[in-house]
Parts: sequence; C-alpha cells; structure tokens
Amino acid sequence: MNKQLLRGMLMIIFCFGAVNAIDAKSNSPEHFLAARFPFVPRLVENHNPKLCGVALQDATKRFMAVLAESKVSAENAQGMKWLDWEDDPKLSSPQVTVRRLELDLENTGKRQILLNRSFEHSWRGDNYYSYVLRSKEALNSLKADPNGPSTVLGQYDSGEKLREEPDEIVPYYPSAHLYGAPANKLVDTGSNWQPHRLFRWHSRYYLYDESNSWGMLTQQFLSLYRLHGNGRVELQCKIALTPAPKHLQDFRQLPGIASFLRVLMAIGSGGVGYCGTLNANIRHDLEAQAAIDRAAFRPWAISRAAGGYFEYNDRMLEFMKDWSFGDIWNRREFQTFEQHVAPATKVLADNFMRRYGLTKKDAAKHAEVAIHQLIGAWIQVPNSYAPGIDRYSVDYSSLTAALMTRDMAALQQALADAKQGGDHSPIREFSDYLHDAVEWPEGLKALLDDGADVNYPRQSDVGYQKTPLMSAAHMNRADSVRLLLHHGANPNLRTVASKDECGMTIKRGSRSALMYAAENAGPEVIHLLLEAGADPLAKDSEGNGMDYYLKNNPRFSAQDKRMDIKMLVKAKLASVRE
Repeated sequence: MNKQLLRGMLMIIFCFGAVNAIDAKSNSPEHFLAARFPFVPRLVENHNPKLCGVALQDATKRFMAVLAESKVSAENAQGMKWLDWEDDPKLSSPQVTVRRLELDLENTGKRQILLNRSFEHSWRGDNYYSYVLRSKEALNSLKADPNGPSTVLGQYDSGEKLREEPDEIVPYYPSAHLYGAPANKLVDTGSNWQPHRLFRWHSRYYLYDESNSWGMLTQQFLSLYRLHGNGRVELQCKIALTPAPKHLQDFRQLPGIASFLRVLMAIGSGGVGYCGTLNANIRHDLEAQAAIDRAAFRPWAISRAAGGYFEYNDRMLEFMKDWSFGDIWNRREFQTFEQHVAPATKVLADNFMRRYGLTKKDAAKHAEVAIHQLIGAWIQVPNSYAPGIDRYSVDYSSLTAALMTRDMAALQQALADAKQGGDHSPIREFSDYLHDAVEWPEGLKALLDDGADVNYPRQSDVGYQKTPLMSAAHMNRADSVRLLLHHGANPNLRTVASKDECGMTIKRGSRSALMYAAENAGPEVIHLLLEAGADPLAKDSEGNGMDYYLKNNPRFSAQDKRMDIKMLVKAKLASVRE
C-alpha cells in the first residue's frame, strides 16, 4: 500500500491486543515533584524584574497544570488588573464588531483610544486586530470616512502598511512596531486567530503574546510587552516555555522510544494533502508531535483529549481493532506495533526513575499511562463510530476476521454465510478479500477455489486498484505469489495513475507487482514474477523504475541495490544454491 495514501486517507492507528484502559488523567504533576525537573519555564530576557517575576510565576503555574493547552488568561494575581473591551455599535456593522477602550497609556493625563476589530473568517473562527488612535480627531475622521470604519482599519492589517511610518492609526496586534527601533522593525504580539486583553500594572498597560499554545508548541517563548501611547510595544519579559531542541531530540532517540515512535508516526500521521487554510492532516501532526515533546519534559500533560477526541478508552481500542482488519498491510503493522509497546513502556519507566526520582512501582504505572496518552494523541475516533454497530468504513466482516486470524472453520462458515446473503455476508466484493488472505495461502486457495477473481483490482476504501498479486509481492509471500500465478494472475497489471486530490494523494501510481516486490520482497518473489513475464523495465507514473524501489528494500545491501534487478536476483539465488 502506498504509505502516503495510507497516512492521508486514514489518520488513525491501531493498538495492541486486549488491554485495560487506564484513566488518561491519572498522571498528575504532584507525583513528579519529589525530584528535580529537567526543565521549568525560565526568563531569558528580563527588563522589568518585578513584573517579570509575576509573569514567571504564572507561567510556571500553567506549566504544572495537567492540561496540554496553557495560554495566558485573566487570572493573574499580584496587582494585575485585566481590562474588558466595550462594544461600540457606531463603529460596528452586521459583519464586523468593533470594541473600544480609552486609556492613559503613558500616565500623563492624555488618553488614547484603542480599537479592537473582529470578524468571522471561516469555519476556523474569527480574526482579531487592534489599533491605537493617537487622537480623537483620528476617531472622528474614521467615523466620517465614506468607506466605513472597518474598511479603513482593514487597510492597516497588511504587512506592507505596517512597515510604513506610523500615522494617527497605529496597529499593535497581532503585529506592532517595536519601541525605540526603526519604523520598519516589527514584532509579533499575538495571533489574529485569537482575541487578546490588556492589563494594568502599576499605572502602565501590558499585553501577552497570545499566539502561544502548549498544545501545538507553535511558540517556544512567551513574551510580555508594554503598550505605549504612540502604539509601539516594548518588550518586558521573554520566558522560555520549552527546553532546548536537543533535549527533545534526545528523548525521541531513546532506545525503545525511537522505534515505538517510528511505528506510531508511520501509521497515524495525517499526511501531506493540502486543502484549505487549516489542513486537518497538518494540524493533527503538529498537535500529535507536540504530545511527544510534552512526554519529554511535561509527562503529566501529554494527553490532548478534549471534546471526546483523542481519549484512550475502550471505544477507541475497539475502533483501532476494527481498523486493523481493513487491509492486510494494516494487519501487519498492527502486529508490528504490538511488539513495540512493552519495550517503550519499560524505557519510559526507566526515564521517569532517572529524571524524576520516581520509585520503580510509580514509574511503571505512570509510564503505562503516558504510553496510552501518546497513542491517544494520534487517534481521532469519528463521532459516528459505534462499536459493534457502525464499522465506519473499515471494511470489516466475519470473512475478514477469519482470514486474518487464519481460522479455517470460521472461514468456511463465513463463505457459507456469504453465499446465503445473510447478516454476515461480505460488505465488499467477494474477490476483494483475496488481499486479506495473501499471508495465509490455505485461506487464499479456499477463496480462489470458491470462484474469486485472481486479478481483482481492489476498489474499496482507497480505490487505486491494487491486485492480489501486488499485495502478495509487497508482503514478500513467495507461497502466495506462486499460488496466484498458478491461478492465472497477470504480473503486468498496474495501479491507477497519480492522483492529487483533497484528502487523497497517490504520488506514485501505475505501479506493477514487480515494483511492489522490489520495494519489500526478497529474491525468490522477484524471481517468480520475472519468470512469469513481469516487465523489469516498467516505469511508474513519475518515471521511477525498479532501481527506485530497490533502494528502499531493507532486504538488500547498498551494493546489492546498485545492481540490475535481474542480475541481483540471479546472484542471490546462485549464492543460496551454493
């Protein structure tokens, strides 16, 4: 199966056998307090010691919270007075809301007018922009402009306008001119996708950079700015929220963790399809990657469970189990994943003992929870999925289960049910199940003897028309390849050509069984296909030949992969005979 397609289409993973679901919230920061932390938030710039001390305390408090998301809110204590915007109906319109504040930003007795403009952008949410009007005349001019206040303010939101010398209307959120710097020196003060608030502290006004999200780790630092009367901002504090990249990388490369993550990410990543301004695949990957990073330095806050999604529970386990029966490649990856869970849990427990001083018993318990939360971070169970009722297009039936568990009695019963058209009949074309049988030749033969089409181009789920022979070759099953060829399988059929559609990407179409074999099979399978007339000079839809696929084959050395495929097979088979 094309792995990019698998990632882009499914964005799910499967799990390991029967396990007991542990409450994803059972890890708590208090359990880790007995020993030193490898990282806590720290000041990297401090231009206002008293205020920055308060900000650091707040950041540390949020760092210790169980929730993955940790944004600045209006809950800071120690003298911070948070301000609320007031709606201004005269400046607003049905599509745009404008709010205002009047503040003495410099504490000189002269008040400035601040405007906050928000409007619906799309299903993603609203956009937010804020401005300082340096005089009441600027406000009156804005109200009188025939183009309307919102249109005029919108002209200031582009980067080009911001880089000009500030005039009477000065944008300060989500980008602003830096105080005391040249006019074209800009800094980010937040994200236009998020609202912001100002607070007063010792007769001055400040704002946090609200673009940070510990959930997606889009920022490594939290910045706090003072807002001046001319609309410029002055950096007060800069707080590191994450450790150095090397710390995160070292965690990912721990033996056992590295292989676990490799399998996890290969199966569950969102893929590379680009559709719209906020691609769900990309967001999934960012947030799941952030969960892995949290495991390295905030193990009590790994989980991204919210709103019923990404929660490790029985429903999620059932969904993953169903999905694992959807394709023989899925099933193989499922079995591979099973083997990586226990070693990763052991390594993580050792890490907790070494870094956090946990006892062996506590470390084992928390490591198990953490692994569950990492798995949950990669899975989004559809709302429509109901275990045992709605299989959510996972191509699962009693026939699938019988083939993948190699149960002949169950297979015979499933075949009988299929012929009768009962409740347990296949949910896809009968011949399509040949793909599920390629790792069990006895089951494969039973289907062929029952009339399955040996060249059936698979169409369910992904629709790129992979044949059973391609599946068997890809799985390195010489016995099944031999059986399919004996029953008349055509070695030169191709998958569909390239596709690049929203939610579905096939970069290398027009693949043959020999290409699949060259990518993953040993010399015996390749030899069987060549002997059957497979074309060794065939090219895929991107012009890649057998050498392209051989370079990815883990069964051959670098020297082997430089050989012509015919010469390679001949040499390997000769060495076996000797």
